[in-house]
Amino acid sequence: MINVKYRIMLILILFMGAILLSYFVYQKVFSSQDRIFPFSEKSVWEFKYDTSYKECNENNQDTKICLIDLIKRTGGRKEAVQAAEYLTMEEGVYAYVSSYRKEGLIGVLEVEYPNRANATSESFLIPPIGNIRVRVDDSINDFFDNYSSVVKDSLLKNQKIYPFGPGWFMQSNRKDKYIELIFYYPLRKCHACEDIAFFDIAYRFTLEGMYIGREVSGIRDNSSKNDHFLFIV
Repeated sequence: MINVKYRIMLILILFMGAILLSYFVYQKVFSSQDRIFPFSEKSVWEFKYDTSYKECNENNQDTKICLIDLIKRTGGRKEAVQAAEYLTMEEGVYAYVSSYRKEGLIGVLEVEYPNRANATSESFLIPPIGNIRVRVDDSINDFFDNYSSVVKDSLLKNQKIYPFGPGWFMQSNRKDKYIELIFYYPLRKCHACEDIAFFDIAYRFTLEGMYIGREVSGIRDNSSKNDHFLFIV
């Protein structure tokens, strides 16, 4: 009788252990796959929120609830609602998808942040391989600071200027071993100052679409009628 009880207890313990193991494996797989939302053209909310969004502030509505309600009321797809909820959770600020397109294999995602005073839009690159979103405006100032001081001093004549986001898509190129998408950033003395030059960055991917990294493509002098590139040698 005692042996039977021990066997039953052992079976129950093993059974519960298998359930717990399955749960943690599922959680790990789910969280890994769920890091990147399946963005597509259906994620886009095409409505211009400016006028209606003021109602949120006037009525003291919760911004997230008001934004989601606006997307629904203006005929936004369920995918647009889901994308807005996902981005709001991930970015920590209220956001929605304003544009999505493909440049070859790479998805180009435009996100709007209605509550921000500056930099109200941002671009992300979505490769088909790997659970990542490449933030186009990530650490641009640091990247510029680490660029060749000889080149900067020669072209910019020691002016204290900085790159300002958001980055703007310029072109895509297919090379022998990789694909690159080039974005440019205005170089100015202040946010509202005139553009003095442009800082170009190439985001590179394998021919299969896996993200490799980014490289400086060049600095273009705004004083010249033709694009003037200075490349890293």
